Amino acid sequence: MKKFLTLWLEGPLQAWGYDSRFDTRRTLSFPTRSGLTGMLLAAAGASGPQQELLAELAEYPLNVYSFHDSGPALTDFHMVGNGYGSATNWAKLMAPKKLDGSTPVGGGAKLTRRDYLVDRCFAAIWIMPEQPAEKFAAALRNPVYELYLGRKCCVASELIFQGSFPTESEALARVRELAERKKRMPEWVYQEVPEREADSESLLLADVPLRFGLHKLYRERCVNKMVFVF
Repeated sequence: MKKFLTLWLEGPLQAWGYDSRFDTRRTLSFPTRSGLTGMLLAAAGASGPQQELLAELAEYPLNVYSFHDSGPALTDFHMVGNGYGSATNWAKLMAPKKLDGSTPVGGGAKLTRRDYLVDRCFAAIWIMPEQPAEKFAAALRNPVYELYLGRKCCVASELIFQGSFPTESEALARVRELAERKKRMPEWVYQEVPEREADSESLLLADVPLRFGLHKLYRERCVNKMVFVF
């Protein structure tokens, strides 16, 4: 039997990293599959590579729904690296280096840019068998690690877990109830499609995690962006 695990993702700031480098941390315009997968694993307390669990989750369809708002994107500037000059052991490896490999005076402060979505709202419906759905539902009700909307500074303003339902219509009814109460207008649905059904309008995203930990590994998926109407 299938279950429809339903998440509500709303907060002052969200950041769903995709195609980022150290200097500039961009965000996708909607939650990534890797970010939502990480949220499930954090709730369950599953750390490390988790290749077997990730391979299982990669097979479960995921649809993300966005709601219209006028919140602008935000670019924040961070100074990082200063103070590494006095660090010891492995922390020194993170300090920016000069051409000769030495640490700059002052520890090597560096300006970075980080993008955020402002006042955005999404719903995610994850379709999975009953056993893993109930396991993750229990974890989301009582998470082992704190849950964030991308980065640690992005705290949710509404309960993330909104239920596990036997049908998609019941899951969407819960999403509609929340949207109407919060006066959020439906906008888009980002729906995963098999590669053979992709077209020129499909998005190709390399955000399906196959291995977490120090040596991360991802594969691609195809997503169609369509008008969303309840």
